[in-house]
This record gives sequence, C-alpha cells and structure tokens, in this order.
Amino acid sequence: ADSNSMVAAMLPCMLGCAGLWGGSHDLETGANRYTMLANHPERYESGHFYGSLKGASGPMGDQAGWWPSMNDLPLQDLVYDTLTSALKRAGSGAAADSGTPQQQQRGIAPQQQQQ
Repeated sequence: ADSNSMVAAMLPCMLGCAGLWGGSHDLETGANRYTMLANHPERYESGHFYGSLKGASGPMGDQAGWWPSMNDLPLQDLVYDTLTSALKRAGSGAAADSGTPQQQQRGIAPQQQQQ
C-alpha cells in the first residue's frame, strides 16, 4: 500500500485519540471559535492569526508572538493575491476583487492578475 492510503486509513483513529487526550476540540467548539472571530472585530483584529495559545484546543490568542511571520502584512498580501488569482483561474466565479482589509486601509490595490 502506498503511504497516502495508509495515512488516510490512520487519520480517523489519530484524530479520535487526539480528542480523547485533549489534543483537539469537537466540531461545535471549532465552529464557535470561528464565529467568535468573525463576529467580534473589536476583539480580534483583521490581519492577525488567532489560534490556541497552548496545545490544540486551549484559550485563543494572537500567534504573532510565536511566529513573527504571522504579522507580516506584505506576505499576507502576497498570499491573498496568489489565492485570489488561483481561484479566478479555477473559474470560481468570485466577485470583483477589492483586496484585503489591510490593502484597502493602506490604499494598495490587489495585483492585477492575468486571466
């Protein structure tokens, strides 16, 4: 068997074990964390990456303290432009691109991508 099929077969077991050991959270907790980020912009600033401060399921905080690149706005702009370009080429039918909130705030237009 190739390694991909082995990993695919083991993944459900590994995720189940992680949940038993407190290494991950359930779907409802994950959804609540996502909506908390989306619904409280006064508490969670756009352009930051928020995740568990310790472990995989603890209290959330800004990850820039762990990984300074998470606070690299030009890198975020590049990733945004790359993903937007890839989705356009894939024919996602996405609406006109107005850039990231950070690009808009700084008056930077998203890169013009070739179709």
